[in-house]
Amino acid sequence: MDAEKTWGEFLRQIAAMLDYKLFELDGNAVSVAKLLTGIVLLILGYWLSGRAAREVDDRVLGRLNLEASLRYTFRRFIFYVLLFITTMFTLRSLNVPITIFTVIGGALAVGIVFVSQNLVNNFISGILVMVERPIRVGDFVEVDGVSGHVVSIGIRSTSVLTVTNASVIVPNTSFIEKNLINWTRNSTVGTKVTIGVGYTSNPEIVRKVLLESVAGIEGVLTHPQPSVIFADFGDNALIFDLLYNISANSFPLRRGIESQIRFNLHNLLAQNGISVPFPQRDVHLDVSSPIPVKVLN
Repeated sequence: MDAEKTWGEFLRQIAAMLDYKLFELDGNAVSVAKLLTGIVLLILGYWLSGRAAREVDDRVLGRLNLEASLRYTFRRFIFYVLLFITTMFTLRSLNVPITIFTVIGGALAVGIVFVSQNLVNNFISGILVMVERPIRVGDFVEVDGVSGHVVSIGIRSTSVLTVTNASVIVPNTSFIEKNLINWTRNSTVGTKVTIGVGYTSNPEIVRKVLLESVAGIEGVLTHPQPSVIFADFGDNALIFDLLYNISANSFPLRRGIESQIRFNLHNLLAQNGISVPFPQRDVHLDVSSPIPVKVLN
């Protein structure tokens, strides 16, 4: 009997704790039990929204032959709409008045001003990125010193996978406020290799060697054809630019292409007797007075 009384007393204490009124909104009491139920329903709604968005993507969007980036944008939009609906359903089922958003909104407004300004900026920037689509999943971009493929676009940040296989989380404000280079927006990308040769070199032979160095390299386009620019008379050398185009898909491999061109150039320059000069400096000594010289044994 003592054990039953103890167990019954424990249950009554639990029930009293769950029925404890935390606060009241428009005459509706919000108890601990109602709050815990709401949290469980919100978590369940979050999971169901994600699952439903993925199902719509797999069963509907996948059959429409849409771009991967556009499918991703639709999937995220569906997720947020479903999440909003499940949140409103949870509040309705718990008889929580919608006016709770007035209180929450006021608290968030204070937090936004003093604490969360950066978070809200990223949130709004994420919406703009999804709507305006300056970048898409799979694009090779360069922003704020980070370059790589766009893996995912979130509502707050974007994941970029660099050529060194490092995953970098970039705030969405960077794509709105900073200079963004999207290398895959065009089908071709122009690039160059610069070299300096000795003043005694024949420019026409240099042009021929530069064009030979780029011929046959995988990834380099033949239309438009590579060209050579006599860029400048440098301090120590004649400066030439080898201009060529690569496909947008080959752009992440541009460092390897440039390296192969330089390997070819090194061999071709040596075969044609063309030198790459060292920097030259003229040193002037003040000889107004004798320079002491010591000979050490």
